Order: sequence, then C-alpha cells, then structure tokens
Amino acid sequence: MTDTLNLSTVELTSTLRTAPLNGAPSSSDYNESQRENLVDLATIVDFVNNQIIPLVNALPSEALEPADAPVGIEGRTIYADTSDLSALFFNSLTSTPLTLADALRVVNGIITTMKQQLIDQGVEIASLQARLASTNQNDIALALQNLSSALNQISVNQQIQNTQITEIQGAAIVHVRYGPTTVAAGVSTNIEVDFSTPYNDDFYSVSVSLECQAGANGLVLAGAFQRVSPGIGITVPVTNFGVASADIIIHVMASHD
Repeated sequence: MTDTLNLSTVELTSTLRTAPLNGAPSSSDYNESQRENLVDLATIVDFVNNQIIPLVNALPSEALEPADAPVGIEGRTIYADTSDLSALFFNSLTSTPLTLADALRVVNGIITTMKQQLIDQGVEIASLQARLASTNQNDIALALQNLSSALNQISVNQQIQNTQITEIQGAAIVHVRYGPTTVAAGVSTNIEVDFSTPYNDDFYSVSVSLECQAGANGLVLAGAFQRVSPGIGITVPVTNFGVASADIIIHVMASHD
C-alpha cells in the first residue's frame, strides 16, 4: 500500500454503433439519445477528474480502507501540508506528512511548553520582587525589567500560535446541501447558497455539483458560480435544457484557502 491512493485520471470513451443497411439512422436499440448520454458522461468525467480525484489523492491510503468502524474524511485522514518538511507538518521518523489532527497536536504541545515557561518565569519574577523589596538593588531591577520584556515576547508568540491553530481549523471542508428547487424547462435561474459560518476574509475555494431528483438529468447544468461577499456564500447559475421541469439539489464543498 502506498502512502497515498495516487489515482490517475478518468477518460471518456464513446462508441457510435452503425445503423443497418437502408435502415433508419436511429431506433430504440441503437444510437438513441447519444447526445444526452455524452452530456451526462462529460459532466461526470469533469467532476471526477477535477474534484473527486484531487480530494482523494490528498488523503492517506488508510483513510478509505474497509473497517468495522471506518474513520471517514476528517482531521485524522487529511494531510495538513505535503509540501512543508518542517516538524509542524512532517514526521521525520516515518518520512510521512502529518495529518491536520497530528499538526494540531504538535502546535498544542508547543503552546503547553510555552505556558509552563510562563509559569516558571512568573515564579522567578515574584522571587526577584521579594529581593528588591528587601535590598533595593538597581542591578536586580534592571534584570527584572529584561525578564518582563522576555515574558511579554513569549506572550506574543503564544498568541501567534493560537492564530495558527484557528487558521488550520478553518481549513476544514464545509458541506452545504441546498434544495430541492424546481427549475422549469428551458429556464435559466440564479440560486444563492449561503454558508452557515461566513468566510469573513473572502478567501475560500468551492466545488459545486448538481443532483437531479426528477426530469432529464443530463440536460440540467450549472455554470460558473459567483461569490456573495464578504464570504457569505455563492450564486450558482442553473439552466434546464430539457423539455420537462427538474427538481434539483445543489451540493457545495467549501474550504478556507
């Protein structure tokens, strides 16, 4: 088993079957609805190659292995950053990247150590203050001032680490299911899908797919989405090219950049 699933792309192949000699160019047995089938298959291939495969290849190989209680896609089965070989994102002993959960544990360990250092220095400061009160020595006062400056710097560093944890947690994938919504035949409409928690800085990536509950599925397509700033959601243009109404559900996957 390799470290990642390492899937290749999916290719679309369509075979046009010839009609009998002097027969009709199409019938219920051959070449029926080829155009509709090609639209369906092209949409599926684009979704698999550009969305499903990149997501699956970002997971450790054991993330999708059969088990009595499968883990699924969560912080334990998503790599934090495969391009960074620092201790925060890479395990040098196993030569494998760290998952989001492992990276957060490393950051939490750093913060815990820094917190203990703050406690230790607080004890030292209290001891020096007691000595100053009894001896009034200027050199000790200067040492105390330098120590306080160092303590403040550690507090700033700890705040930076807390910010990094918040950013990593914000990178989790958010799923939104909107619908069902009825789109009449031959109609184009814009549908707004909002996030439960807005991305206030407007830095996020989105993948959109459609689910048809009724109607000619292959003839209902979604166009390029537009952002609803600041990070509120997206607007998805949906067009029904079919001859009947279709009930559709919009599925959105979003993550912070």
